[in-house]
Amino acid sequence: MANLSILNEAIKAESIMSLVEGMESLVAIEFDDDDEKYRHNSFWSSEGYLHLCEGDGQRVQFILKFLESFLRMDNYISSEQELLNAFDTHECAFLGVNFEGLELNQNKCITDDETYSTFKNGLLENISFRNFWEKRVQLFPALIICTQVRQQVEQLGNSPSFYQIIDRLKTLNHICNGWKKGDFSYKLINDTSSLNISPESQSTMQQFGEERRFRMPNGGTQIFELHIKTGLFRFHFYPDNNTKKIYIGYIGPHLRTTRYK
Repeated sequence: MANLSILNEAIKAESIMSLVEGMESLVAIEFDDDDEKYRHNSFWSSEGYLHLCEGDGQRVQFILKFLESFLRMDNYISSEQELLNAFDTHECAFLGVNFEGLELNQNKCITDDETYSTFKNGLLENISFRNFWEKRVQLFPALIICTQVRQQVEQLGNSPSFYQIIDRLKTLNHICNGWKKGDFSYKLINDTSSLNISPESQSTMQQFGEERRFRMPNGGTQIFELHIKTGLFRFHFYPDNNTKKIYIGYIGPHLRTTRYK
């Protein structure tokens, strides 16, 4: 989720037509459903708004309807530090038409779908155990992270193990993006990637197999036998040959085996 604030000073252009076109580029952005957009009431008396109203009536009405859907902001924000203070997160940016001459981080200045995508991609790179859960779908579209994993990851904290696990998950996600047909083959992946996927021994499954049974998002359970080693930790996953999706059911310390109790 991102917090996006309209910046009055950035609602400007060389002509009324350019201003309307710039605002239409903002309206055309395919925002994520959980993004929150804000404006301060001072926008309605700003120079940019007054110029905008001189444009083509039908086009302007469409833009104003978009702006009226914004959440109301109590205090006007015009600097990056004020932006960070207001939302207490780096996942925030300004919306505008022209940021030229304004001393702002350009990565936090959104004018169209391209600059919005650049901003969002930058957020994905800034992952931590705190925001892992809300970013999981964007980071790992080919993987389904089961609910219980959220707490397991949070317990890892900002440790080297957390980043090792993220790297392994990214690799697995990349591989599984290309899984379109046939049954899942961990041997093929081991032969063609840096991952080292292992099943459990028959004796371990007979004695401790139920310890690898985890909840699925649909409420049922599955045995998550396959696992990948990441330092002191493991993550267990279940490949669904029907949906061609990978379910991550456990991330944590080594589970019991006949050799490791």
